[in-house]
Amino acid sequence: MTSKSTLILLKFSAVLWVIWGLVHTLAGYMTISSDTAMAVKGIADLVVPKTLNMTYPDAVGAIANQHGFNLLWFGLVNPNSG
Repeated sequence: MTSKSTLILLKFSAVLWVIWGLVHTLAGYMTISSDTAMAVKGIADLVVPKTLNMTYPDAVGAIANQHGFNLLWFGLVNPNSG
């Protein structure tokens, strides 16, 4: 590869990395800021929504919030940079 094509690929991968971070930051924020039922529906997006209509225990809410925090954190900070 030439240095010009390498530079283009590096810039392209940087843009994709930023998009990945923004998507995960948004998903984390939406998961944390939602109530438990909406967070579960957002995470299990391929499940029939009617089957998710129930009252969830507080532990499920805590797990959903932890998942949201992880998405937010990994979206903001690259865990592999170091």
